[in-house]
Amino acid sequence: MMLIDTHCHLDFPEFEPDREKVIEKAREEGVVCIINVGTGAESTEKCLALAERYESCFATAGIHPHQAARIKETHLDRIKQLAREEKIVAVGETGLDYHYGKQYATSQKDLFRFHINLATELNLPLIIHQRESQDDVVTILQESNFQGTGVFHCFSGDKLILEYARENRFYCSLAGNITFKSAEHLRETLRDLPESLLMVETDAPYLSPEPYRGKRNEPGRVRLVAETLAAVRKEEPERMFALLFRNAIDFFRLKEKGF
Repeated sequence: MMLIDTHCHLDFPEFEPDREKVIEKAREEGVVCIINVGTGAESTEKCLALAERYESCFATAGIHPHQAARIKETHLDRIKQLAREEKIVAVGETGLDYHYGKQYATSQKDLFRFHINLATELNLPLIIHQRESQDDVVTILQESNFQGTGVFHCFSGDKLILEYARENRFYCSLAGNITFKSAEHLRETLRDLPESLLMVETDAPYLSPEPYRGKRNEPGRVRLVAETLAAVRKEEPERMFALLFRNAIDFFRLKEKGF
């Protein structure tokens, strides 16, 4: 049973000591592809370098909303250049985060619009971060008249996001938090999501699922997320794994990349 970790940060320093072993360990768990998500210009360069080194890795080009207050025009220009590279499969991660940095909401919104415009120009999907900002995220997407597709990464169960995803064929990606004891509301919501819009991720090194909560997360643990999702939706794991694999292939258009 093959899986794809659709959102990971192997470029982060937490993986410096054993990055290659982590990728090999993930492969042993059936994770045949890892999408490393850019969080800035330098991060995107590192993700792209990993994608060029490892056949199983792909990358995205983006600047995280946490960086919005420090962005220079040169950073935006560099993202525009990197987004055109062959192993870049999406734009982001982008979006809004009002848990941290709400005082920079205007800068975050401008940065989000930049990514939407870039995704439109290059016909690439969007990877969207939303934290305590759902209303503004949906408003900006609607105002931009974005005609492409996107994924709400680390979906939290928010009804507004769910409704937008259903109406606009956006995907919802589930992370290790669906295994937490406190996530019963999220697990209830998952039963209502169209299966064609489901994906799974680790967001490694963050959000380690049970029973590894509090430890560094790794791409191989996306299997635990997929198994939990199968149990919540009362599906056979084999069918759920195949569905998630196909959805990720379709979303990132990996067949066009020769995967």
